[in-house]
Amino acid sequence: MQIGATLLPLTALHPHERVKERKVRDSLHIHVRWGKMRRRIVVEHEHGVVLDGHHRLAVAQRLGLLRVPVVVVDSANVPVVLRSTSVPIDPATVVAAALSGVLMAPRSTMHDLSMLDVACEVPLDRLRHPAGWP
Repeated sequence: MQIGATLLPLTALHPHERVKERKVRDSLHIHVRWGKMRRRIVVEHEHGVVLDGHHRLAVAQRLGLLRVPVVVVDSANVPVVLRSTSVPIDPATVVAAALSGVLMAPRSTMHDLSMLDVACEVPLDRLRHPAGWP
């Protein structure tokens, strides 16, 4: 399931869900106070589709970050359900939403990421530099 952890440019990431503005604002203040990102964004390996961390991605964009810490996974091995119904959906549906630009509702999907280690401690200053480190 987990392929690896790395830093990726924001331009390589494609969300499949919209975000809740209030959650982005609240999370923005927390990240500024911490001065770092403490959780990686989970991204599928083939197209850079964000599976988990849409609000963190929006925060990174607002902070002017160039790169973010990610965990790259094979989405075919990550079970996903529609959150409102718990009905499984095909991971290809998630990828198609991201690539089409017609994003799903905020928090509409839930991926089983229980086997992933998403914890990190990456300073925001490091993420503002194109190479990942000043």
